[in-house]
Amino acid sequence: MCKLLIIETHQTTTQDAGYIERLEAAHNELKAAHSSELRKAKGDARYINELFHRARTAEAQVGELSRQNIALAAQAEQAELLERQLAAADQKIRELEAALRLAQMPADSQSNVIDLLKRTAA
Repeated sequence: MCKLLIIETHQTTTQDAGYIERLEAAHNELKAAHSSELRKAKGDARYINELFHRARTAEAQVGELSRQNIALAAQAEQAELLERQLAAADQKIRELEAALRLAQMPADSQSNVIDLLKRTAA
C-alpha cells in the first residue's frame, strides 16, 4: 500500500495582499464602530438607570404626599367637628345666660318676657 501525501501551498499574490488589507481595514472599522456603539449603549444605560432612580424617588414622594394629604383631610374633618361642637356649646351658653337673666327678673317681668317670646316664636 502506498501512501500519498499532498502538500498544498498558497502563495500570496499582490491581489491577495490587497484583499487582506481591505479585510483588515473593514475589520478595524467595524471594531471602531462597535466600540463607539458600546460606549453609546453604556451611556444610554446610565441615563436610563438615572431616570429609573428619579422615577422611584418621585414615586416615593408621591406616596408620602398622599399619606400627608390623608392626614390633613382627617385633621380638617376633626376641626370641622370641633367647630360644630363649639358652635353648639356657644349657643347653649347664650341660652343659659338668657335664662339666668330671666330668672333674676321680677316675676311680672318674667311673665312678660315669656309671653313675648311665645308670640315671637309663633
